[in-house]
Amino acid sequence: MAGKARKLSPRERSFVKQYVIYGNATQAYVTSKYPDVTRESAGVLACRLLKKVKIQDAITIEQKESFKRVDISLDRINKELALIAYSNLSQWINPEDGTLICRPDELPEDVSRAISDLIVITSHGKGGVKLIKHKIKAWDKFKALQELRSTYRDEVNRDAIGDALDKVLDTIAGRDRDLPGR
Repeated sequence: MAGKARKLSPRERSFVKQYVIYGNATQAYVTSKYPDVTRESAGVLACRLLKKVKIQDAITIEQKESFKRVDISLDRINKELALIAYSNLSQWINPEDGTLICRPDELPEDVSRAISDLIVITSHGKGGVKLIKHKIKAWDKFKALQELRSTYRDEVNRDAIGDALDKVLDTIAGRDRDLPGR
C-alpha cells in the first residue's frame, strides 16, 4: 500500500480475500461473515466497500500475492496463449473419425495443454469387447491469437509484430484487405 499501511477489520480482510477468489463483489460480501445480509443489499454494500481506497489497495496487494503463489505472470500467460495459438494436434488425431490415436495419458504435456475437452466414447465390439475412443476439442486458436495481439498492442504499441498479427487474424477471419475485391 502506498504510504502508511491501512488497517482492515476482520470482515474487510475476509471481503478482500473472497473478492480475489470470486472476482464478484456481491458474492464476496455474502461469504465474508457480514450479518443479516440479503443478496440485493450485499450488492449495494459491496459496491460501497469497493469505493474505499484502503479496500482497493488491499485487493491489489492480495491479487499480486495470489499471482505469486500460483506463478501467474504476463510471460507465463503469453507462453500458454502461444502454445494454444500455434498448436498442431493433427498428428494425434485419426483423420477418419476424429478420435485420438493414443491414450490421453500418452500425449506430450504441451499437446495436453492445448486440449480444452476430452470426450470418452465407450462401445462394445464383437464378442462383447469394450471399445474406448477419445475425442478432443482444442482451445480456440483464433481467440488465443487475438489475446496475443492485444498483449503486443499494449507492449509494442502496434509495431511490426502487432501489424503482422493483425494481418494474420484478418486473413483467418476472412477479412484480408489485400485480396482483390475486398
